[in-house]
Amino acid sequence: KDRIAYFHERMNQKNISSNCTTLLNSIRLCKSAGVVPILLTTPVYHTYRDHMDRGKYERMQKVIHSLCTKTGTKYFNYLDDSRFDVDDFQDNDHLNVHGAEKFSRILDQEVLGGLKKDASQNPKRP
Repeated sequence: KDRIAYFHERMNQKNISSNCTTLLNSIRLCKSAGVVPILLTTPVYHTYRDHMDRGKYERMQKVIHSLCTKTGTKYFNYLDDSRFDVDDFQDNDHLNVHGAEKFSRILDQEVLGGLKKDASQNPKRP
């Protein structure tokens, strides 16, 4: 509860618009440089997730999905991925070394593997 309260205290609704603009510009910059941007929510332990403000989380999800629709960016949400348990976390919102290795393997298979598959099915023509 304390960890969530700490982060919620620092969130300011006035920053949403400028943060979205910054993120949109970052996505566009990546694409113009030939980099495939993705958006990613990392896993957290249920003790963190259980105390999240659902309204703020839902607002974040709407913003992310809007940006993804507008830019064609893919989003991967691992917030409550059941493959992670207490042994994977350093604290309630950070993976430990074991959890980070597990997450890296998942990202390699699910995110990078999907991007490679998309690239092979849709090769760019000169």
